Amino acid sequence: MLNDKTIGKYFNLLLLHVSERDVNKRSWVVVIPNKKFIRKFKDLLKDGKINENYSRYLSHKNKFPLVVLKEIIDKQNPREQKELYLFFMKNVLGFSSNSSKKIVKIPLIVTPDLLYLMGVLIGDGCVPNSRSTKGSKIYRLSIEKGNEYFIKEVWDKMFFRFFNVKGVISKRDRDNKPNPTWEWTTASKPIVTFFDIFFEISRGSKSHKIRIPELIRKMSPPERLPFIIGLMDTDWGHHGGTFGTGVSSKELRDDTVKTLKELNFSLNQYEGILNNKFPAYYARFNKQELKRFWNFINEEYMLKNPKRINFIKSLINK
Repeated sequence: MLNDKTIGKYFNLLLLHVSERDVNKRSWVVVIPNKKFIRKFKDLLKDGKINENYSRYLSHKNKFPLVVLKEIIDKQNPREQKELYLFFMKNVLGFSSNSSKKIVKIPLIVTPDLLYLMGVLIGDGCVPNSRSTKGSKIYRLSIEKGNEYFIKEVWDKMFFRFFNVKGVISKRDRDNKPNPTWEWTTASKPIVTFFDIFFEISRGSKSHKIRIPELIRKMSPPERLPFIIGLMDTDWGHHGGTFGTGVSSKELRDDTVKTLKELNFSLNQYEGILNNKFPAYYARFNKQELKRFWNFINEEYMLKNPKRINFIKSLINK
């Protein structure tokens, strides 16, 4: 878990990021304050530490812009700023934007399951770089898989636990393919902003340049494991008669292999061409290493995708 000092830094980064990019007031990221937040704000007003001009935001549909909150805190005594960041962050009911009625949560601590979620998102997710017919940005998140159970019972429920959001799930038939896929989507500027800041998951195409985010690379190898498991539940499968992956990003392949090597597992690596035109970077376990890895994750952090679990079981039980 992150300590209070880290949470304070975390909130500071979020405020700074939003204040730099939120130039359109109509789509400002806002917090929904609780009673303690409002009481503290009124105390600061009473003590003359906040300009009276800011009081109008308390009655603005219970939405308080993050850019305004940053302005207020930055004007306080430097010794008090961190304490105020912590206090206000811990006393919000949720996040939203001026252009949305949806209220979401933003997690304050990085847990193994949150890291797993990030691995799944990088493995099979997408943050489209799209705009509305009026030209405004659409902050949408999506993930598509051919596994209905995984989308509904694993991803959607875990995402709700962290962000208080249930996605829209739709079945999609594929041309010339016998089996459909299921697409999960949601739209939220605070959530997309969160992923962009802390996990480097920005809008637009990412497959050829994505890597393990710096925040996770700085963690110890055992702490990185849930993220790797998220990747394996989505982007790994049958390769060369065993379990492996093939990706467009050499850095993602190398980061993953490095983490597994630090956990004392070796993988075979090679390169190839996908569809006769795109470079691809591969890694796979041999069967002996796969069995060792299976025993390891049974004790540490297990796969959640039944198809991956059953596939590995079929390999190691031969």
